[in-house]
Amino acid sequence: MTPPWVESAAARLGAVGIGLWGIAPAPREPAVLPGARSAVVFASGGPALWDAFRAAVARDPAFYAAQPDPFDTFVASAVAAADPSPPPGRRWVLSAIGATPFVDFRALGLAAGLGWPSRLGLLLHPEAGPWIALRAAVFTVEALSPSGPRPGPGPCVGCPAPCAAACPVGAVSAAAPFDIGPCLAHLAPPVSGCPAGCAARRACPVGSAFAYSALQHAYHDGRPGARAVVLPPDAAATAGG
Repeated sequence: MTPPWVESAAARLGAVGIGLWGIAPAPREPAVLPGARSAVVFASGGPALWDAFRAAVARDPAFYAAQPDPFDTFVASAVAAADPSPPPGRRWVLSAIGATPFVDFRALGLAAGLGWPSRLGLLLHPEAGPWIALRAAVFTVEALSPSGPRPGPGPCVGCPAPCAAACPVGAVSAAAPFDIGPCLAHLAPPVSGCPAGCAARRACPVGSAFAYSALQHAYHDGRPGARAVVLPPDAAATAGG
């Protein structure tokens, strides 16, 4: 039986687009929470979280303009509101650049059943496909029943790999692990390739209805001016673009 606090947190996060979750055995990482036995992993799928973020920016543009990363601030605020007063036996950790302590969220997501491994180096969710993003996990000393991993090898097995054919630099292969080096070089200036977002990710036949918009891709890829685009012109100018 799922504890009421998990159900409550899942409902609150689901209301802002972080609607996918699963339970994994807690890895042996005492720096996170000594004695932790389980981890509940939360993820977004598709554009729902982005839409909730854009709505929040429209309601309070000055606040978000003052944030170094408005999107990460929105996610952190949503996570904090999902479980406002966790007891000593629970600890939340964000999946964000620079978040501490470090947690291998990909391994947690696999163990929680949020997807299978894929050629893209991303989890592949059965409905959202590669358009899933792990956002947070709560470690607990409670022993909760794991919801994963998912059975079987996943959709990549037997797939003709249109993702590999679509990748302009060969970072995605039908026979080898994802190679991030060529991908990063292709995205970095002055090349700044794949302007509409990862071509290989867009070519995946699983979950295509959940694909991100070009603007969301631009924001997450750090394209010049993308942050300014999500803010009203006066707020963007105040924030320095």
